[in-house]
Amino acid sequence: MDITAAALAAAGIVPDSPLDGIDLAPLLTRNDAPERAFCWRIRRPKERMQWAIRRGPWKYLRDGEIDMLYHLGDDPGET
Repeated sequence: MDITAAALAAAGIVPDSPLDGIDLAPLLTRNDAPERAFCWRIRRPKERMQWAIRRGPWKYLRDGEIDMLYHLGDDPGET
């Protein structure tokens, strides 16, 4: 998703509609990119699903029926 947004921005093309991704070129050139949430899901063994959302130092994780919230600055090992 971000590759599309970055390629369009590099080419000077403004998309007709909003994109899901963002232009990450500022991160590569100035170490400056907008903050956003990262979301993902993974199917674990025995049909267990894991969902996660990370924004800034916070990470919420749902593993099967267990909910966990971590502050990664204070707990980088997610203990």
